[in-house]
Amino acid sequence: MKATKNDKGIQIRRRIKAFIGRWVGLRQSWWRYVRNANCDYYKSQTDFLYILISNYHVIEKSLAMPDFEPGHALERVKVVVGDLIKYRELGFDLHHPQYIAAMQAIREYTCVHHNLGFSLPKDLLEEIDFLFKDVEIPEHVQPTVSKEQFFANVQSSFPEFARSRHSVRSYSDKEISEDTLKAVVNLARTTPTGCNRQPNRTYVVCDNSMIRKIVNLQGGGRGFAEKANKLLVVTSAIDAFSYNEYNEVWKAGGMYTMNLLYALHSYQIGACPLMWNGMRSQDKALREILNIPSKEEVVMIIAAGYPLDKFRYVTSVRNNVEDSLIIVR
Repeated sequence: MKATKNDKGIQIRRRIKAFIGRWVGLRQSWWRYVRNANCDYYKSQTDFLYILISNYHVIEKSLAMPDFEPGHALERVKVVVGDLIKYRELGFDLHHPQYIAAMQAIREYTCVHHNLGFSLPKDLLEEIDFLFKDVEIPEHVQPTVSKEQFFANVQSSFPEFARSRHSVRSYSDKEISEDTLKAVVNLARTTPTGCNRQPNRTYVVCDNSMIRKIVNLQGGGRGFAEKANKLLVVTSAIDAFSYNEYNEVWKAGGMYTMNLLYALHSYQIGACPLMWNGMRSQDKALREILNIPSKEEVVMIIAAGYPLDKFRYVTSVRNNVEDSLIIVR
């Protein structure tokens, strides 16, 4: 139907409101981010642990890789060892579960290389020996399971089901059928969205060469994601929201991504979410590969595939519930 002058006027006013609202909101969120971004992580234990967790998790992931190569993540190990020494010098809590998990990751990395007969740098081993001198840390390794064991709780109660889901990085050649993918996405669509606008889209990448290109663009999934049977690229539509709802696209996409991960797990498909924060050139390249329109924001990439008969996964130690729960009375 042909738009009237009044309709055009409304559209123009909405565009102006969208521009002003986004500019004001961007300034506020930008300044909040600059003031609070974790740039000086020595200033508090909480800030220190955020960095420590992200670094030691790289070590855990390397140990759980399907084709682990001795010496992989060595530079990150050096960083974590240095940070653990600094953590102790600053007098932070040595009983915190994340400090203990970081120490366990270092010990596991050292033991794996010792058993392989691979010599780590002497100065690094001396620092590790210093860290563990007169310290008792429980033994821990990334578990190896069969796929039957891993999916044993997919029909259990939701608490057992949710706790049984972990990121999987070891994939078989078994094909995920289109019918299964349709069932997975159909289940994920139960995600609530603002005013039921359902802005989320799932691009399923099947071509191996295309998968490799996208994994290289993303960066963090190299070494395992290129072997996934499928890549799922989650987007959320900007045009589903009004001029004052510019953050809703990320909320909607994030909620949908978690539901999609649960749906994949329920169909006994291994999956690993890969963050997407591509710079302009990467974002442009991904959009060209998948023909993603500018009105959609790329929220997340998920590597997916049926797991190998036996594989390792990362346990990812969680903080205490008190760190996440705030009860306001």
